[in-house]
Amino acid sequence: WVGLQWTSVPRLAAVPLWTWLATVLLFTVMTPGDDIVFGGTGIMEFGPVLLVALGALPGAWVLMRHPGAGERFAGAGSSRPAR
Repeated sequence: WVGLQWTSVPRLAAVPLWTWLATVLLFTVMTPGDDIVFGGTGIMEFGPVLLVALGALPGAWVLMRHPGAGERFAGAGSSRPAR
């Protein structure tokens, strides 16, 4: 949502979302100083899945609802008219 306040280009507005997803992936694969970042028992076993579901999906939904999100599919050479 904040990315769309700074720019009207959906790809540029998605940079914070992609950065956040890369950080979650990085801490899932590599841990700083051999610490356990994502681990635990019970519901905490699903920490990365919950972070992606509760953190990325709302942001992706906002970006997909943006009016300029479908413009890249209706480019030159496309038989589909632009919205």
